[in-house]
Amino acid sequence: MLDDQPLTRLASRIPKKESVDLLDLLDNTKATEKRKSSTKTKAVPAKKAKSMKKDVKATSSKQPAKTEKKKKAESYDATRSNAETIISSTTAYPFRVNDKSILCVYCQELFEDPDVFRNHMDAEHDYFSIKVAFHHLPKNEFIKVDLTNLRCRVCKNSFPNLDDIMAHVETEHGKKVDKAGKFGVMPYFLQKDVYNCAVCDKNFPSLFHLNRHTITHFLSYVCHVCGSSYVATTGLLRHVRSKHQNYEVSCKKCKKVFPTMEAKEKHRRTQKSCMPYCCSKCQERFLDYKTRKKHMEVAHGQSKQKQNDPNFIAKRNAEVIVKYSTVYPFKLPEENMVCVYCCESFPQPAEFRAHMDEEHETFNPKMAFLHCSEGYIKVDCTNINCRLCFKNFQNLDEIADHLYSEHKKPLDLSVALGLQPFHLENNKLFCAICRAKALCLRQLSRHTQSHFWRYTCEACGKSYATNTALRSHIRFSHIGNEKICRKCKGTFSSVEEKRKHMLESQRCWSHLCCVCGERFISWHAKQLHLSECHGVEKKVYVCPECGGVFHERKKYRTHFRLSHTDDNYVCSCCGMKFVTKKTLEEHRVSHTMEKLFPCTVCSKSFPRKKNLVQHMWIHMENKRFECKMCNKKFNQKVSWKTHMKSYHPELVEFEGKNNNIKLMFSVLNE
Repeated sequence: MLDDQPLTRLASRIPKKESVDLLDLLDNTKATEKRKSSTKTKAVPAKKAKSMKKDVKATSSKQPAKTEKKKKAESYDATRSNAETIISSTTAYPFRVNDKSILCVYCQELFEDPDVFRNHMDAEHDYFSIKVAFHHLPKNEFIKVDLTNLRCRVCKNSFPNLDDIMAHVETEHGKKVDKAGKFGVMPYFLQKDVYNCAVCDKNFPSLFHLNRHTITHFLSYVCHVCGSSYVATTGLLRHVRSKHQNYEVSCKKCKKVFPTMEAKEKHRRTQKSCMPYCCSKCQERFLDYKTRKKHMEVAHGQSKQKQNDPNFIAKRNAEVIVKYSTVYPFKLPEENMVCVYCCESFPQPAEFRAHMDEEHETFNPKMAFLHCSEGYIKVDCTNINCRLCFKNFQNLDEIADHLYSEHKKPLDLSVALGLQPFHLENNKLFCAICRAKALCLRQLSRHTQSHFWRYTCEACGKSYATNTALRSHIRFSHIGNEKICRKCKGTFSSVEEKRKHMLESQRCWSHLCCVCGERFISWHAKQLHLSECHGVEKKVYVCPECGGVFHERKKYRTHFRLSHTDDNYVCSCCGMKFVTKKTLEEHRVSHTMEKLFPCTVCSKSFPRKKNLVQHMWIHMENKRFECKMCNKKFNQKVSWKTHMKSYHPELVEFEGKNNNIKLMFSVLNE
């Protein structure tokens, strides 16, 4: 049992609470979202981070440098820093509570017996990534730790409480302990069938009840309207929005609005069509996962079918190959490869492979599949060796056949292996299946996935790798006449309304600044922001095949596709190559002299549809282009341009990019 005095740093019977102003909290929501999005970009290698800092210093002025330092100071959290010191320097084992079981934060395994959990942590996670331990937690929340066998990881000495061991690691081993912050952990003494609170020693019937009680000692944020308390600002914000603001409580399925959350919950429980869980076989809906699972077993025999399901067998094949060979699984959230075990990012494949050899010689294969609940995971197959006999192999089929025949591993070679292969070497990217060339890793990933398309839309013929992706496509493209915003799920009666919404709603813009979290409507706007606000140098693109240098991404991609690949369209008349079929058709009319697009007003014909659209503005009453100086309006851009060049040549540089931006805003304002 812990003394009261050492736990004063952790919590008290009557917690010290902070009253938060509702208006300030709601106004600062956007800023909070930006900070969250910016924290995701911290997992970058040290070498890359240093080079980025040098570039910023060399290109930016003094003022951006100051703001960058200010942001770093604001992002430091003394409480989280102390919690990281506790996890990394002591045997305070972090965990999560899943119903009545203990969940390991590193490999997601469940344990009923606390002793088995502690033995698992000693045997399997003697080495671990501190980032994974906090991956599931919001920034302000405390992590749960088991203090039953509390020891120093450096000198192996035992301690009765956190105060003693934190003083020890600070004075004896020089670890950083910030006394201005709290410890950042929720203490537990986990014993089998005994559930006593580590703070007040109160007894409870189960781990579930103990967990709910322990949280009450750490409620730091209080609603000043009704007095409800929360561990972090995120919970308080949800409470404020639902209880004390003019906030519409609506059902996501039928869009019906309710006066309270209780009314919505009652509707969700009674209205069959709005229940959240759906049977994939008969489309019947259920209130919870367990009821649907029971229905699937009784009505459709899913438990028997699972053993014969090709997707289940493919995943089992993939687990065996990852476990017994040096095919290295990775994620690709952006342009860099990310390790599935520790979430570290690598710009170069060679650095990633060296990291896997050094840091993850021993690993849990199940962790490689946590990010991919459906479909096949990506693996680097550049250097495939058997982990049992160290023989080298060229591809996945060879290593799979070897493991099955030589080492008798449980592989079903009649079913897919469940892996997407990548060969990444010599700065040249080729598809491991068809040897097609690719510009970058993201483009190669999209191409490789096309070899694993198994689900096709019957309406339009588009194909997808997973059933979930197909259902999402059908939902957004082929159900009803309404147009849906993929970001906010808002519905619109026409394409024009949806387009207007996309122009006005900044939170639905798809391009996000990785530094400050601001969103942009186009990739070019984001790049301009990075250059002007964060001092990021404009990227220069070098062709890996011929060494040509390009300053614009579009020209670089066009050059690579036309000059170094066969993925293009060739004119049968003159042999010119084009990136798209549309541009080829527009070019072809210059040979055939066809004019297939007549004007319905004056009967004049045009060879291309875009020429007809431009011509139709002559017949429109609404004139889009206006000269602000002399109040003249023009139907066509070319007429407006001619006027501006003749009468106001000093106002606009027509050859520059600024003209395009001014023109865009001029058109939108109209």
